[in-house]
Amino acid sequence: MNLSPQESEFYEKFLELKKQSGNHSPSIFKLLKCFSEVTIKVDACFLCNPYAFEIFYNELLKKDLEKYIKFYPPQNQEVAENLSLFSNVPASRILVGNGAIQLIETILGEMGGRKVLLPIPTFSTYYEAIPDCKDIIPYQLNPRNDYAVDIEDFINVVRGRKPDCVVLVNPNNPTGQLLDKKSIIRIHHELTADQLLIVDESFIDFSSQDDSLEEYSLDYSNIIIIRSLSKDFGIAGLRVGYAVMSEERIKTYLQRGFLWNSNGLAYFFTELLADEKFRNKYQKARDDYNSARDAFYQELVSIGIDVTASQANFFMIKVADPELYFTKLLYTHGIYTRILNDKWGLDGGYLRIASKDRKENRMMINAIKKILNRDK
Repeated sequence: MNLSPQESEFYEKFLELKKQSGNHSPSIFKLLKCFSEVTIKVDACFLCNPYAFEIFYNELLKKDLEKYIKFYPPQNQEVAENLSLFSNVPASRILVGNGAIQLIETILGEMGGRKVLLPIPTFSTYYEAIPDCKDIIPYQLNPRNDYAVDIEDFINVVRGRKPDCVVLVNPNNPTGQLLDKKSIIRIHHELTADQLLIVDESFIDFSSQDDSLEEYSLDYSNIIIIRSLSKDFGIAGLRVGYAVMSEERIKTYLQRGFLWNSNGLAYFFTELLADEKFRNKYQKARDDYNSARDAFYQELVSIGIDVTASQANFFMIKVADPELYFTKLLYTHGIYTRILNDKWGLDGGYLRIASKDRKENRMMINAIKKILNRDK
Protein backbone atom coordinates (compact mmCIF):
# COMPACT_ATOMS: atom_id res chain seq x y z
CA MET A 1 0.00 0.00 0.00
CA ASN A 2 1.26 3.46 -0.92
CA LEU A 3 0.21 7.00 -0.20
CA SER A 4 -2.01 8.70 -2.74
CA PRO A 5 -0.64 11.82 -4.46
CA GLN A 6 -2.81 13.97 -2.18
CA GLU A 7 -1.58 12.15 0.92
CA SER A 8 2.06 12.44 -0.18
CA GLU A 9 1.66 16.15 -0.76
CA PHE A 10 0.04 16.52 2.66
CA TYR A 11 2.87 14.66 4.39
CA GLU A 12 5.54 16.79 2.73
CA LYS A 13 3.75 19.94 3.85
CA PHE A 14 3.39 18.48 7.34
CA LEU A 15 7.15 17.89 7.52
CA GLU A 16 7.75 21.55 6.72
CA LEU A 17 5.33 22.51 9.48
CA LYS A 18 7.03 20.05 11.82
CA LYS A 19 10.42 21.73 11.25
CA GLN A 20 8.95 24.96 12.60
CA SER A 21 7.99 23.15 15.81
CA GLY A 22 11.44 21.67 16.42
CA ASN A 23 11.34 18.30 18.16
CA HIS A 24 7.70 18.78 19.11
CA SER A 25 4.50 18.23 17.19
CA PRO A 26 2.62 21.13 15.61
CA SER A 27 -0.37 22.25 17.66
CA ILE A 28 -3.93 21.44 16.72
CA PHE A 29 -4.45 25.17 16.06
CA LYS A 30 -1.57 25.22 13.57
CA LEU A 31 -2.73 22.06 11.81
CA LEU A 32 -6.28 23.30 11.34
CA LYS A 33 -5.02 26.67 10.11
CA CYS A 34 -2.66 25.15 7.54
CA PHE A 35 -4.75 22.17 6.42
CA SER A 36 -8.35 23.21 5.92
CA GLU A 37 -9.09 19.90 4.18
CA VAL A 38 -8.26 17.90 7.33
CA THR A 39 -10.79 17.26 10.09
CA ILE A 40 -9.28 16.09 13.37
CA LYS A 41 -11.66 13.65 15.06
CA VAL A 42 -9.26 12.25 17.66
CA ASP A 43 -6.26 14.06 19.10
CA ALA A 44 -4.05 11.11 20.03
CA CYS A 45 -0.86 13.18 19.86
CA PHE A 46 -1.18 15.49 22.84
CA LEU A 47 -1.51 13.56 26.08
CA CYS A 48 -4.39 14.03 28.49
CA ASN A 49 -7.14 12.29 30.46
CA PRO A 50 -10.49 13.25 28.83
CA TYR A 51 -12.48 11.96 31.81
CA ALA A 52 -10.64 14.27 34.22
CA PHE A 53 -10.95 17.21 31.81
CA GLU A 54 -14.72 16.78 31.79
CA ILE A 55 -15.08 17.11 35.56
CA PHE A 56 -12.82 20.18 35.57
CA TYR A 57 -14.65 21.82 32.66
CA ASN A 58 -18.03 21.28 34.32
CA GLU A 59 -16.73 23.14 37.38
CA LEU A 60 -15.33 25.89 35.18
CA LEU A 61 -18.68 26.48 33.49
CA LYS A 62 -20.40 26.92 36.86
CA LYS A 63 -17.92 29.48 38.18
CA ASP A 64 -17.95 33.27 37.97
CA LEU A 65 -14.42 33.79 36.67
CA GLU A 66 -14.29 37.60 36.72
CA LYS A 67 -11.89 37.90 39.66
CA TYR A 68 -9.56 35.21 38.24
CA ILE A 69 -9.19 37.16 35.00
CA LYS A 70 -9.51 40.78 36.12
CA PHE A 71 -6.94 40.80 38.93
CA TYR A 72 -3.29 39.82 39.18
CA PRO A 73 -2.99 36.14 40.04
CA PRO A 74 -1.62 35.03 43.42
CA GLN A 75 2.11 34.66 43.81
CA ASN A 76 3.90 31.36 43.34
CA GLN A 77 3.80 30.28 46.96
CA GLU A 78 0.08 30.99 47.30
CA VAL A 79 -0.57 28.62 44.41
CA ALA A 80 1.79 26.13 46.09
CA GLU A 81 -0.43 26.15 49.18
CA ASN A 82 -3.30 24.73 47.12
CA LEU A 83 -1.04 22.16 45.51
CA SER A 84 0.18 21.16 48.96
CA LEU A 85 -3.32 20.02 49.90
CA PHE A 86 -3.44 17.92 46.73
CA SER A 87 0.04 16.41 46.97
CA ASN A 88 0.60 16.23 50.76
CA VAL A 89 3.93 17.96 50.18
CA PRO A 90 4.72 21.06 52.29
CA ALA A 91 4.08 24.26 50.33
CA SER A 92 7.57 25.44 51.21
CA ARG A 93 8.97 22.58 49.08
CA ILE A 94 6.80 23.27 46.00
CA LEU A 95 7.79 25.52 43.11
CA VAL A 96 4.98 26.18 40.63
CA GLY A 97 5.82 26.29 36.94
CA ASN A 98 4.10 27.66 33.86
CA GLY A 99 3.70 24.05 32.84
CA ALA A 100 6.31 21.44 33.71
CA ILE A 101 8.31 22.50 30.67
CA GLN A 102 9.21 25.87 32.22
CA LEU A 103 10.72 24.01 35.15
CA ILE A 104 12.57 21.58 32.88
CA GLU A 105 14.00 24.33 30.68
CA THR A 106 15.08 26.41 33.67
CA ILE A 107 16.70 23.60 35.66
CA LEU A 108 18.38 21.88 32.70
CA GLY A 109 19.38 25.24 31.25
CA GLU A 110 21.76 25.58 34.17
CA MET A 111 23.52 22.30 33.36
CA GLY A 112 25.94 23.63 30.75
CA GLY A 113 29.43 22.33 31.47
CA ARG A 114 28.12 19.59 33.77
CA LYS A 115 27.70 15.95 32.84
CA VAL A 116 24.07 14.82 32.60
CA LEU A 117 23.26 11.10 32.39
CA LEU A 118 20.11 10.72 30.30
CA PRO A 119 18.42 7.47 29.21
CA ILE A 120 17.25 7.68 25.58
CA PRO A 121 14.77 7.70 23.97
CA THR A 122 13.04 10.18 26.22
CA PHE A 123 11.23 13.54 26.23
CA SER A 124 13.24 15.72 23.85
CA THR A 125 13.19 18.88 25.99
CA TYR A 126 15.65 17.20 28.35
CA TYR A 127 18.36 17.30 25.73
CA GLU A 128 17.17 20.45 23.97
CA ALA A 129 17.35 22.51 27.18
CA ILE A 130 20.97 21.70 27.98
CA PRO A 131 23.16 24.45 26.47
CA ASP A 132 25.79 22.09 25.07
CA CYS A 133 24.81 18.58 23.97
CA LYS A 134 28.36 17.32 24.52
CA ASP A 135 27.63 17.50 28.23
CA ILE A 136 25.00 14.75 27.87
CA ILE A 137 25.92 11.15 28.60
CA PRO A 138 23.30 9.25 26.58
CA TYR A 139 22.27 5.89 28.01
CA GLN A 140 20.79 3.86 25.15
CA LEU A 141 17.77 1.83 26.23
CA ASN A 142 17.56 -1.63 24.66
CA PRO A 143 14.63 -2.33 22.29
CA ARG A 144 14.97 -6.05 23.07
CA ASN A 145 14.10 -5.13 26.66
CA ASP A 146 11.15 -2.94 25.55
CA TYR A 147 13.33 0.13 26.23
CA ALA A 148 13.22 -0.50 29.99
CA VAL A 149 16.15 0.59 32.16
CA ASP A 150 18.49 -2.27 33.11
CA ILE A 151 18.97 -1.16 36.70
CA GLU A 152 22.24 -3.05 37.34
CA ASP A 153 23.83 -1.79 34.15
CA PHE A 154 22.58 1.75 34.77
CA ILE A 155 24.07 1.81 38.27
CA ASN A 156 27.38 0.63 36.83
CA VAL A 157 27.29 3.55 34.39
CA VAL A 158 26.55 5.96 37.27
CA ARG A 159 29.55 4.60 39.16
CA GLY A 160 31.84 4.67 36.14
CA ARG A 161 30.89 7.98 34.53
CA LYS A 162 30.18 9.93 37.76
CA PRO A 163 27.63 12.36 36.23
CA ASP A 164 26.83 15.66 37.89
CA CYS A 165 23.15 15.01 37.24
CA VAL A 166 20.99 11.96 36.52
CA VAL A 167 17.64 12.47 34.77
CA LEU A 168 14.86 9.87 34.80
CA VAL A 169 11.46 10.38 33.17
CA ASN A 170 9.23 7.92 35.00
CA PRO A 171 7.12 6.61 33.33
CA ASN A 172 9.26 7.41 30.34
CA ASN A 173 8.03 9.29 27.28
CA PRO A 174 7.63 7.86 24.61
CA THR A 175 8.16 4.28 25.86
CA GLY A 176 5.73 4.28 28.80
CA GLN A 177 8.17 2.18 30.83
CA LEU A 178 8.14 2.57 34.63
CA LEU A 179 11.04 2.18 37.06
CA ASP A 180 9.79 1.07 40.46
CA LYS A 181 10.47 3.22 43.50
CA LYS A 182 13.02 0.84 45.02
CA SER A 183 15.15 0.94 41.86
CA ILE A 184 15.23 4.74 41.76
CA ILE A 185 16.12 4.87 45.45
CA ARG A 186 19.01 2.49 44.71
CA ILE A 187 20.21 4.91 42.03
CA HIS A 188 19.92 7.83 44.43
CA HIS A 189 21.97 5.99 47.06
CA GLU A 190 24.80 5.79 44.52
CA LEU A 191 24.96 9.60 44.30
CA THR A 192 26.88 11.98 46.50
CA ALA A 193 25.30 15.09 47.99
CA ASP A 194 26.81 17.10 45.11
CA GLN A 195 25.18 14.94 42.42
CA LEU A 196 21.63 15.85 41.47
CA LEU A 197 18.81 13.41 40.68
CA ILE A 198 15.89 14.75 38.61
CA VAL A 199 12.83 12.50 38.35
CA ASP A 200 10.08 13.63 35.99
CA GLU A 201 6.82 12.10 37.21
CA SER A 202 4.54 13.81 34.70
CA PHE A 203 2.81 10.51 33.93
CA ILE A 204 3.07 8.81 37.32
CA ASP A 205 -0.65 9.12 38.09
CA PHE A 206 -1.42 6.75 35.23
CA SER A 207 0.65 4.03 36.85
CA SER A 208 -1.09 1.12 38.53
CA GLN A 209 1.50 1.32 41.34
CA ASP A 210 2.34 4.00 43.89
CA ASP A 211 5.87 4.74 42.75
CA SER A 212 6.08 8.49 43.28
CA LEU A 213 9.21 9.71 45.08
CA GLU A 214 7.68 12.96 46.29
CA GLU A 215 7.58 11.90 49.95
CA TYR A 216 11.02 10.26 49.80
CA SER A 217 12.58 13.35 48.25
CA LEU A 218 11.65 15.56 51.22
CA ASP A 219 14.55 14.16 53.23
CA TYR A 220 17.16 15.13 50.63
CA SER A 221 18.40 18.32 49.01
CA ASN A 222 19.82 16.65 45.86
CA ILE A 223 16.53 15.39 44.42
CA ILE A 224 14.07 17.34 42.26
CA ILE A 225 10.71 15.83 41.37
CA ILE A 226 8.89 17.38 38.40
CA ARG A 227 5.14 16.99 37.97
CA SER A 228 2.86 18.05 35.12
CA LEU A 229 -0.83 18.48 35.85
CA SER A 230 -1.87 18.87 32.21
CA LYS A 231 -1.54 15.13 31.47
CA ASP A 232 -3.65 13.60 34.22
CA PHE A 233 -6.21 16.42 34.32
CA GLY A 234 -6.35 17.26 30.62
CA ILE A 235 -5.80 21.01 31.13
CA ALA A 236 -2.72 21.63 28.95
CA GLY A 237 -4.00 25.08 27.99
CA LEU A 238 -3.82 26.30 31.60
CA ARG A 239 -0.06 25.63 31.85
CA VAL A 240 0.28 24.23 35.39
CA GLY A 241 3.15 22.13 36.67
CA TYR A 242 5.21 21.99 39.81
CA ALA A 243 8.50 20.73 41.18
CA VAL A 244 9.34 19.40 44.63
CA MET A 245 12.79 20.60 45.69
CA SER A 246 14.74 22.07 48.59
CA GLU A 247 13.66 25.38 50.10
CA GLU A 248 17.04 26.87 49.19
CA ARG A 249 16.54 26.10 45.49
CA ILE A 250 13.02 27.52 45.59
CA LYS A 251 14.22 30.79 47.11
CA THR A 252 16.74 31.11 44.30
CA TYR A 253 14.16 30.52 41.56
CA LEU A 254 11.64 32.91 43.10
CA GLN A 255 14.26 35.63 42.66
CA ARG A 256 14.61 34.76 38.96
CA GLY A 257 11.13 35.42 37.62
CA PHE A 258 9.00 32.65 39.12
CA LEU A 259 7.11 34.92 41.49
CA TRP A 260 4.15 35.64 39.17
CA ASN A 261 4.51 32.94 36.54
CA SER A 262 1.03 31.40 36.59
CA ASN A 263 -2.37 32.81 35.69
CA GLY A 264 -5.77 33.27 37.29
CA LEU A 265 -7.41 30.27 35.64
CA ALA A 266 -4.51 28.10 36.74
CA TYR A 267 -5.07 29.32 40.30
CA PHE A 268 -8.78 28.46 40.02
CA PHE A 269 -7.78 24.95 38.98
CA THR A 270 -5.49 24.55 42.01
CA GLU A 271 -8.35 25.69 44.24
CA LEU A 272 -10.32 22.75 42.88
CA LEU A 273 -7.41 20.43 43.61
CA ALA A 274 -7.51 21.60 47.21
CA ASP A 275 -11.16 20.51 47.46
CA GLU A 276 -11.63 16.94 48.72
CA LYS A 277 -14.88 16.41 46.79
CA PHE A 278 -13.18 17.33 43.53
CA ARG A 279 -10.24 15.04 44.33
CA ASN A 280 -12.66 12.15 44.89
CA LYS A 281 -14.27 12.82 41.50
CA TYR A 282 -10.81 12.91 39.95
CA GLN A 283 -9.91 9.56 41.47
CA LYS A 284 -12.93 7.98 39.80
CA ALA A 285 -12.03 9.68 36.50
CA ARG A 286 -8.47 8.34 36.86
CA ASP A 287 -9.74 4.80 37.42
CA ASP A 288 -12.15 5.05 34.47
CA TYR A 289 -9.37 6.29 32.23
CA ASN A 290 -6.88 3.60 33.23
CA SER A 291 -9.52 0.96 32.60
CA ALA A 292 -10.11 2.34 29.09
CA ARG A 293 -6.35 2.53 28.48
CA ASP A 294 -5.81 -1.10 29.48
CA ALA A 295 -8.65 -2.22 27.22
CA PHE A 296 -7.15 -0.18 24.36
CA TYR A 297 -3.82 -1.95 24.83
CA GLN A 298 -5.48 -5.36 24.64
CA GLU A 299 -7.30 -4.36 21.45
CA LEU A 300 -4.08 -3.14 19.84
CA VAL A 301 -2.46 -6.48 20.65
CA SER A 302 -5.47 -8.44 19.39
CA ILE A 303 -5.37 -6.84 15.93
CA GLY A 304 -1.68 -7.64 15.52
CA ILE A 305 -0.01 -4.33 16.39
CA ASP A 306 3.51 -4.50 17.83
CA VAL A 307 2.88 -2.37 20.90
CA THR A 308 5.01 -1.74 24.00
CA ALA A 309 3.17 -2.18 27.30
CA SER A 310 2.87 1.17 29.09
CA GLN A 311 2.30 2.59 32.56
CA ALA A 312 1.62 6.02 31.05
CA ASN A 313 -1.37 7.24 29.01
CA PHE A 314 0.04 6.39 25.60
CA PHE A 315 1.54 3.51 23.66
CA MET A 316 4.53 3.24 21.40
CA ILE A 317 3.70 1.11 18.38
CA LYS A 318 6.19 -0.28 15.87
CA VAL A 319 5.11 -0.34 12.22
CA ALA A 320 6.97 -1.09 9.00
CA ASP A 321 6.13 2.29 7.46
CA PRO A 322 5.42 4.90 10.16
CA GLU A 323 5.15 7.75 7.63
CA LEU A 324 2.38 5.87 5.82
CA TYR A 325 0.50 5.00 9.02
CA PHE A 326 0.84 8.53 10.40
CA THR A 327 -0.46 10.07 7.18
CA LYS A 328 -3.29 7.61 6.65
CA LEU A 329 -4.46 8.05 10.23
CA LEU A 330 -4.39 11.85 10.08
CA TYR A 331 -5.28 12.72 6.50
CA THR A 332 -7.82 9.95 5.85
CA HIS A 333 -9.21 9.16 9.30
CA GLY A 334 -8.69 12.42 11.23
CA ILE A 335 -6.56 10.81 13.94
CA TYR A 336 -3.53 12.83 15.02
CA THR A 337 -0.67 10.71 16.39
CA ARG A 338 2.98 11.43 17.12
CA ILE A 339 5.50 10.19 14.57
CA LEU A 340 8.76 9.39 16.37
CA ASN A 341 11.22 9.74 13.50
CA ASP A 342 13.13 12.52 15.30
CA LYS A 343 13.72 10.87 18.68
CA TRP A 344 17.22 10.24 19.95
CA GLY A 345 17.62 6.53 20.58
CA LEU A 346 14.86 5.29 18.26
CA ASP A 347 15.30 3.83 14.79
CA GLY A 348 12.37 5.81 13.40
CA GLY A 349 9.96 2.90 13.02
CA TYR A 350 7.53 4.01 15.70
CA LEU A 351 4.39 6.03 16.34
CA ARG A 352 3.16 7.16 19.75
CA ILE A 353 -0.58 6.97 20.16
CA ALA A 354 -2.42 8.32 23.19
CA SER A 355 -5.28 6.45 24.78
CA LYS A 356 -8.46 8.53 24.91
CA ASP A 357 -11.98 7.66 26.05
CA ARG A 358 -13.54 4.35 25.00
CA LYS A 359 -15.43 5.83 22.04
CA GLU A 360 -12.34 7.50 20.59
CA ASN A 361 -10.23 4.40 21.25
CA ARG A 362 -12.73 2.37 19.25
CA MET A 363 -12.46 4.87 16.38
CA MET A 364 -8.67 4.46 16.41
CA ILE A 365 -8.85 0.66 16.45
CA ASN A 366 -11.24 0.67 13.49
CA ALA A 367 -9.00 3.04 11.52
CA ILE A 368 -5.89 0.95 12.20
CA LYS A 369 -7.76 -2.19 11.14
CA LYS A 370 -8.61 -0.59 7.80
CA ILE A 371 -4.99 0.37 7.22
CA LEU A 372 -3.81 -3.13 8.20
CA ASN A 373 -6.26 -4.79 5.85
CA ARG A 374 -5.18 -2.62 2.92
CA ASP A 375 -1.54 -3.28 3.76
CA LYS A 376 -1.89 -7.04 3.25
